[in-house]
Amino acid sequence: MKCINIIVSVSSLFFPLISCVKINSSDSGISPIKTNELKQNKIPSEKDDRKYRSLAKYADLELSAPTDKLTSMMTEKYGKFQIPWDVSWRDYACPARYIMGALRTLWFDYDDKNAREKYILIAQYILSNLEKMSDKELLSKINDDGTKNPWHLFLKEAAYQYARLYEVSGKEKYARRSCLLLERFSEVVDNWQIHYQYWDNRLKPGSYTIGNKPIPIHVSDGLWGHWGNVHDLVRAEELITAYSLITSSLSFKELSKEQQKKITDMFHVLVKKHFLFPFRPGHNQNMSRIKGLIRFGTVLNEPAYFHQAYRWLKDMINIPYRADGFWCEGTLSYGYPMTTAIIQCSELLEGYSDPPGYIDPVDGKHFDKLSVKKEFEKDFERIKYPFDLLTLPNGRPLALEDTEWDATNFFFENPMKTETTPFLLGASGIGMMGFGKEKDQVRLYFHFDGTHGHDHYDCLGISLWACNQEISSETAYRGLRDWNKSTAAHNTVVIDEKDQYTYHQGVEKKEALQSAPIPLYPQYTYEHIRGGVYSDNSGRLVLWDTNDPELQIAEVDGINSYKYTVDVKEYRRTLCLVRVDEKHFYMVDIFRVKGGKTHDWMFHGNFEKKYEVKITGTADMPSFIEKKGVLCKYMDNLRALPYAWNKNVIADFCSEDGAILRTIIAGSENTDVIVADGPAIRLAPSPDASNKVLNDKGKKVPWKPTEKKSQFLCIRRSGSENIFVAVHEAYKKDEKPIVRDIELLKVKSQNSLDVGIKVKLENREDIFISSTDTNSNMECENISFGGNFLHAVTEKGNVKKIRVYGAEKLSWDKFHLDKPTILKGAVHSIESKNRGNKNNSFTVEGTLPENDKLKGSTIIIYDGQKRPHPYIISEIENLSDGKSKVLVDNETGFIMDNESMTMLYCPCWKIPGKPSYLIRGKHVFIPEG
Repeated sequence: MKCINIIVSVSSLFFPLISCVKINSSDSGISPIKTNELKQNKIPSEKDDRKYRSLAKYADLELSAPTDKLTSMMTEKYGKFQIPWDVSWRDYACPARYIMGALRTLWFDYDDKNAREKYILIAQYILSNLEKMSDKELLSKINDDGTKNPWHLFLKEAAYQYARLYEVSGKEKYARRSCLLLERFSEVVDNWQIHYQYWDNRLKPGSYTIGNKPIPIHVSDGLWGHWGNVHDLVRAEELITAYSLITSSLSFKELSKEQQKKITDMFHVLVKKHFLFPFRPGHNQNMSRIKGLIRFGTVLNEPAYFHQAYRWLKDMINIPYRADGFWCEGTLSYGYPMTTAIIQCSELLEGYSDPPGYIDPVDGKHFDKLSVKKEFEKDFERIKYPFDLLTLPNGRPLALEDTEWDATNFFFENPMKTETTPFLLGASGIGMMGFGKEKDQVRLYFHFDGTHGHDHYDCLGISLWACNQEISSETAYRGLRDWNKSTAAHNTVVIDEKDQYTYHQGVEKKEALQSAPIPLYPQYTYEHIRGGVYSDNSGRLVLWDTNDPELQIAEVDGINSYKYTVDVKEYRRTLCLVRVDEKHFYMVDIFRVKGGKTHDWMFHGNFEKKYEVKITGTADMPSFIEKKGVLCKYMDNLRALPYAWNKNVIADFCSEDGAILRTIIAGSENTDVIVADGPAIRLAPSPDASNKVLNDKGKKVPWKPTEKKSQFLCIRRSGSENIFVAVHEAYKKDEKPIVRDIELLKVKSQNSLDVGIKVKLENREDIFISSTDTNSNMECENISFGGNFLHAVTEKGNVKKIRVYGAEKLSWDKFHLDKPTILKGAVHSIESKNRGNKNNSFTVEGTLPENDKLKGSTIIIYDGQKRPHPYIISEIENLSDGKSKVLVDNETGFIMDNESMTMLYCPCWKIPGKPSYLIRGKHVFIPEG
């Protein structure tokens, strides 16, 4: 059986089990166990050298501290870390554990004797109080109380530290103490109950007795504390590691066979009890279960544990990720660690072989040099790719949903940092339009995901990168979370001062799905994936085209985001990014709302910087006055125009570094212009998971809400139906804006939501016509148009270029559309590489244009319940029977039969009805000459 060493990052609770370390027996008077020698004159690779420098910097205090002051200096920095240390229900590990991991790596991997010496001193200090206790007194601390007794946390740490000291010193007194603790734990663990703090999201302390039946799915506590349903095995890492280190000791060998077996059986009991917790593939901490199982399987030489770890890993690669490869919760702070852990676990399993003759009773397989990397190579590419796309040019992540905005390195091989290429993650409701390189990059991010856990209420929200910064930013994760995730804190529209509906409100599918088996994974029900599969409130893509170097466009219907909050008939945003030249751009922003009584169009600047909102308009615009009250629960210090304003408004978001974000909002009746102060989201340190921050002395203290503020622009309109039209651009203070003014054009049509816009630049005027209905007949500026969108460039009254999207007709002077640009029909079959097909493709009715005419365009597949599923076309192949095969860039994520489509990935629904397709094609007119 292959021996597997678990080696992970400093921040993990795992530590390397390494038997080859060079130790000088004269150091500190310690006599080491006999070990293999490290390779001499090792020349570390550049990557290893960076790791060494990073670890040395992290452990700088410990490496540089005088020996006689080491522990006091550590106590000042980390707090008490002697056993017993201060513990709360969320604190499971010794406060010094992470730094000890760094010291061990410096010692084992780099032969750093100073790190080894300091490690020994710290371990001895941790145990110093216990060394004053007799065996009887020590063992009396372990009883049947489980997590109600905090000494169990302390003494499993003690078993580990004693075993480590034995490993280093060879002194039996340390092995004997570790053996005593393991034996005592083996006597009581089987009697422990689960003592929980939370049950089904309600504070209701209680206990649960583990029997032989599956533990209720909502029990998240375990034998070792909160989230024990996923972490119990890794929280027993101290015990299993201690066991692996002392089995060669004289103290262990002197135990009777029955005593040795009882200790060994304890670990199988822990696994057996852990198996009673239902495996939930959508849980963002699941990899602890898999890592722990591999660890137990390695030490106990138990092949069944490897097979279960492999099966769980396979399910994790498929079920909780979406077809485009992004994590189901839509957050990088949870998705990236999960994806990284999947890769780590695959490396732990790589090359594993079962004992000769072993056949697993569950899957019927025998592993012989298991090649997980080869089997899941394409899957690993798929689930890593989105994180590279969602990296900002400064290396930080796009802070969607509950994502730590100031994190770094949430990416894999090829982060998109130096050159912008537009992308669409259609299954996850994320798209980016943009262009440019290095400091001249422009990125317009469009977010239209639903609420699936760790979500923000920000459907149709946008953020903008320009002027080498996130000039209109996403929010943040921790801190004042109720504000951070609110609709008003994002660049979108708030209806009646209410948030879009939440994860807990999204129950329209819960009753039907909760206990139903997942079609392609019948060993699970939908409840095992967690609540996100019940929500059906994602935005629905209408139009996406980023093929044109001069103009990129998107439109999304977000009506479902408000359907449980307000009776809404329309909630739709259209965005158009126009590249004027190599460095200059502007964007047209059309937001349509129908429903409710009050609509607040919200906009803000870069939360990371201090900025001021300056409002200007026509000469007759009055001065702002103070307005009493609070806006959307958290915004105060309101300043507003004294009466409703119906003319254009110019708002400049002037950053302290000289960058300016300008937006011109087209005038409309019944408009209140308000500037408000809201809690600053990024100007103060964000707390960690324990709601603590570092103070000026580097010590963790409880987080308190900041008194710092950021300014927000609110364009408020009353009435049940409104169209917000704005044009945005960004520039530096030593530059001039390129947009001179905007004008709403009169549109004659039967659809009140049709809109026409003129954007006035220095040397040209651009005309935009937009409709929510392709069948709408619009008359505007001598233009007769029916379709989704039109853009025209004119110079001195002469048309230079016209683009139409999803067009049925166009008549304008000498320009006429010969045939509609819309292609649609039935979908006959689907190919998926996941299912072994050569391509990801849809076979559809109709003979579609070949020769790359549709390459890069978007095909929208509508399932039988009319949900859109967008894909980027890579190639068209015409077939002989009047059909076409549409090859797409990414995984299709579906299989189909005559009656339904089934999703291969989250949310794994089986959707009745036959699918159809729609391509809202584009046509470009350029005058001759």
